[in-house]
Amino acid sequence: ALMVATGRRQSEIMCSATFDYVDDSHVMFSGQLKRHSDEDVTPFEIPTLVNANAVVSGLNWLINNGKREDDPKLAHNRFSKYLSGMAKKVCNDYITVTLGDWVFTQSNGKNKDRKNCHIFRQFYAQVCYELIYEPRGINVKNALTTIMGHSDSSSSQKSAADNYNTDIKVKDLDVIGQVVNFV
Repeated sequence: ALMVATGRRQSEIMCSATFDYVDDSHVMFSGQLKRHSDEDVTPFEIPTLVNANAVVSGLNWLINNGKREDDPKLAHNRFSKYLSGMAKKVCNDYITVTLGDWVFTQSNGKNKDRKNCHIFRQFYAQVCYELIYEPRGINVKNALTTIMGHSDSSSSQKSAADNYNTDIKVKDLDVIGQVVNFV
């Protein structure tokens, strides 16, 4: 739920993330693990798809109940199987593929199933952009570069926008918007 509500990576939620309440629909995020440059990433504000207090409380619950690890690799090894199973269920129920299939053959001949936790970043980006930023006329590259934690470089901005403009589509986006009070 925290991955969907914040667009943060599995390893960040299960290891490094911290969220500080800003207002009912925003938190200050720190603990970003993947960077597109060698510079330090300072905390930055992100919108939440649920009340920000629930995000802060959810992360505190994970911490207080021993559900996080101090090392990203240990967190991945401990939680990946369970979280991947939950990701498949969410993908089946709430996301459709508009081009191709969930499972595809890679160039090396191996099959890859895209129903995994990382798809939640695309889910979050799509919901945030279409319900928050697009109605305000904000450019997709600028909006997604900021909320996804990408650097200001042109290649990073292109990556953020390309990751949004993929072949998945969130079902019932208008219903989600009503639930989280964005529309």
